[in-house]
Amino acid sequence: MTDYIYKDNDSTMATLSAMLTSRMGDETGSHEAAHLDTINLLVSAFSSGSMIDIGCGMGRIIKAAAGRIREIVALEPDATRCDWARAEVANHEGVTVLKLITQDYIAQNPGKQFDLAILSMVLQHLSTHNCKRLMNDLATLTRAGGFAVVSTTHALERAKCFTYQHVSQARIS
Repeated sequence: MTDYIYKDNDSTMATLSAMLTSRMGDETGSHEAAHLDTINLLVSAFSSGSMIDIGCGMGRIIKAAAGRIREIVALEPDATRCDWARAEVANHEGVTVLKLITQDYIAQNPGKQFDLAILSMVLQHLSTHNCKRLMNDLATLTRAGGFAVVSTTHALERAKCFTYQHVSQARIS
């Protein structure tokens, strides 16, 4: 893919969208499948190690990794999603799903680090201030020599951009 500078009203957005939503730019797959393939590869590489899934949602990643990596900790602050994720992995040993945010987990488990840290589809739901804090927590939770995987959505249409991107009075100075 050639270098691209994002402009939300750019006439080339449809072409960029096709490139980003195909697996290898050839329109044969989806970015979600490529993302899960990457995580599956890393889970296999760290099978004797540990993984944390920050903002696990309904557990799609921990469900795929359960039974394939020695220890999984999943954090989900939303009670309903946390309960759903717990149910998804209830029959797997070595998986703990907690209704916590990273700061609380770090406070309760000082020094605890993981070989693989996953932050998938979370950042787009947070303010910039909280994103910075979460990225620092991610670094704290990732062991030296480990991997952190951060994924988020991209805005291809003005309506899908960050909520207040085009509202000047809503911006923080």
